[in-house]
Amino acid sequence: MEEIKCRMSERSRKQFDDIVNQRVLGASTHIHMIGEMFLDLAEIAVEEKISGSELKENIKEVGDFFKCTRGEASCAVTNGINQMVY
Repeated sequence: MEEIKCRMSERSRKQFDDIVNQRVLGASTHIHMIGEMFLDLAEIAVEEKISGSELKENIKEVGDFFKCTRGEASCAVTNGINQMVY
């Protein structure tokens, strides 16, 4: 997961850590923050001319991580990620 975090902006890395370290709570807040991470990855992909397939893989990796961690505690997180990705 550290590899994908290196591809994120500082703001998204902070959001990622805030969720993982439980500094921010609530499924809806987490879904919103994860969506912002996805947007951040897309903006970086445009700026750095990253391929669409690589962007999709980056988003999938972040989504899968949070579905496996945060999604086990709240199906709302899994459903929210799935709605954004699929």
